[in-house]
Amino acid sequence: MVADAFGALAGALLLGGYKYYSNRSFVSEKNYEDDYRVMASLMVEEYSGESAAERVGTVITVAESRSTYEKMKQLSGYDMEYLAYQDMFDLEQNTSSDVMTVHVKYPRTYGTFSLENEEDALEFAGYLLEAVKDTVRESIGKNGVHVLDEPYVADAQKGISPMLRRYRSLSRRLPRQLWREHFLVLL
Repeated sequence: MVADAFGALAGALLLGGYKYYSNRSFVSEKNYEDDYRVMASLMVEEYSGESAAERVGTVITVAESRSTYEKMKQLSGYDMEYLAYQDMFDLEQNTSSDVMTVHVKYPRTYGTFSLENEEDALEFAGYLLEAVKDTVRESIGKNGVHVLDEPYVADAQKGISPMLRRYRSLSRRLPRQLWREHFLVLL
């Protein structure tokens, strides 16, 4: 019986060592990320009989389009690829409202284009809002959006990945649980 307990304990240690070794690169990576953002809000007008969600969805599609990208390059003089343009910001509609939120992430680099600091991100956000307004006006034929909140610097957020949280929680509980189970078997 004692030999079985030691065999089980050795097997658990081998399995734990293997799991640690296979996840070592994940555990050693940078897990906290400084999430710096410049934010702004656009109010989508009632330019059609569509619902608010549909109108905001249309404006988000226009904002991510190649037309808006070209307009932004024209306004700003930035030399960036289309994929870099798309990578620099996120657009969201939190609820079924007429408000669309713009998040410009920094520091951020894609290819040869980068946003190094908050001044760069604020400037990028300003050009983005202007390009979206112009492209919506040209494509819809009306003033479809107006700026609700000018670009502002949001507080930095330190986030830890959900996967790491689960791993850390498990790594704290597992040794105690294994010890209790195997110690009770020995008794």
